Amino acid sequence: MSDFSMGRRARVLGVDVDVLRGAELLNRLEGLASERSSALVCYVNAECLNQTVFDRRYRAILEEAALVYADGMGVVWASQLTSHPLPERITLGDVLPEVCRLAVERGLKPAPARSV
Repeated sequence: MSDFSMGRRARVLGVDVDVLRGAELLNRLEGLASERSSALVCYVNAECLNQTVFDRRYRAILEEAALVYADGMGVVWASQLTSHPLPERITLGDVLPEVCRLAVERGLKPAPARSV
């Protein structure tokens, strides 16, 4: 796998979360877009982490994802107890304009959702 598909991750309550800042998320998305026809990208917040305790399918989806980023301060705070603390919370709203710009520049389209 390339550097874009694997990076440093923090294990937070049993879920691997990529250690990223907003600009790094954009770089990883660009890298994934250039090397794959599609990639699963997920966010997690405290509620998401709680759901993984009861929902094994959801946990499996997160484990399969090419990228999992923290969209909640609870996740960032919990990561402080790991060997790879997360530097910040990243919301889609913060990066969406740049993601859209990247998609337009490269002619990218979202992949159709698949059932789980």
